[in-house]
Amino acid sequence: ANRDHAGGSAHRPGRVADRGRGGARFPPQPRDQRYRGAVARTGALRGAEISGNSAGVAVLAAGLDEIYPAEHRGLLEQMLAHSGGAVSEHPPGVRPRRHYFLQRNRIISGISDAVIIVEAKERSGALSTVRHALEQGREVFAVPGRIDSQQSAGVNNLIQQGAALLSGTNQIIEFLNEKGFLLKP
Repeated sequence: ANRDHAGGSAHRPGRVADRGRGGARFPPQPRDQRYRGAVARTGALRGAEISGNSAGVAVLAAGLDEIYPAEHRGLLEQMLAHSGGAVSEHPPGVRPRRHYFLQRNRIISGISDAVIIVEAKERSGALSTVRHALEQGREVFAVPGRIDSQQSAGVNNLIQQGAALLSGTNQIIEFLNEKGFLLKP
């Protein structure tokens, strides 16, 4: 994996994209004071630790008025209430299409300084985000998963290919601090 970090400034918050499905819970509780100044980006609204109680940015694969799945509308509203945001390259009224999800992955990585892959099957949209992240010079972190789980096959392969193995939240804090993205308490 490309280990070159994206450039940045101490005047803007660190941005970390968290990719994975099923409500995977990493990094835990971004409202932790060690994360001051970090803003999470996500393609999915699942994972309320990002969207429910802290600032975050959801990248939608449809128009901003087309929340998919519909059950995520409440999570998006919570995130917006906590100074979060939502972006889409599609105008209002555009419904989600399968290929829009892969297309929006370049936006997720593009507005992030690092990408964390929590879960990924061997063929996964999260791996599309990794490809874009590497093309854009972003750091890629992978959380190792169970060797007998299909949900971990892709992320474990990333580690074998050189992605930074992420074994704890301190690595993210160190990365963001090195880049000058976290605010001092």
